[in-house]
Amino acid sequence: RQILQTELSFIALDEEDRIYADQRESVRAKPKAGKMVTIQKQAEKGDEQIYPLYDLSQGGLAFIITKHLLFEKGDVLLIKALDAKRFDTPMQAQVMAVRDADENGIYFKVGCSFLGSLS
Repeated sequence: RQILQTELSFIALDEEDRIYADQRESVRAKPKAGKMVTIQKQAEKGDEQIYPLYDLSQGGLAFIITKHLLFEKGDVLLIKALDAKRFDTPMQAQVMAVRDADENGIYFKVGCSFLGSLS
């Protein structure tokens, strides 16, 4: 919880954040460039990957992928670390959406909602 609180530094919302702001319980924060998140699908023990962190809030996070079919809505993920800061107990999150993150269809944003309370 402390690691997550430390990482939350609020910056201006982008267009997608404005569109979905009324559907979210927590304001999203844009992390500094280069922040990474370590993810493991709950169903695939031992196979964790590191992805660029797109945004973060107390209610969830989003990260960037380059292969659209890696994740789908409903997948349960284990969030193992932010940058080199590993969690004692991984946080659980559920994939809520996978959307295009650029005009060329190269990058995709995986939006996730944390399961359980962080407060």
